[in-house]
Amino acid sequence: MERLQTHWHSNISKVKLNCRNRRQENTTSISEQQEKIHQLIAARTIEFQRKVKLLQEKVKEVKSNAKQTQNRLNSVHRYLD
Repeated sequence: MERLQTHWHSNISKVKLNCRNRRQENTTSISEQQEKIHQLIAARTIEFQRKVKLLQEKVKEVKSNAKQTQNRLNSVHRYLD
């Protein structure tokens, strides 16, 4: 009976240890995944900001071209009048 009880306690200890190790692995895995997500977000944010800047420059260029075209049209209209 004593041997059976020791064996039973030993098995419970093993199960508890396995559960504890699994929890630690899960926590580590979650932390690693969160870190990867943060790095990915940071990289994509930088890329997004770069694209926004390029688009803003393109908008300025288009506005400038539109203004030049409008000025040319006004000149032509003045010439025709």
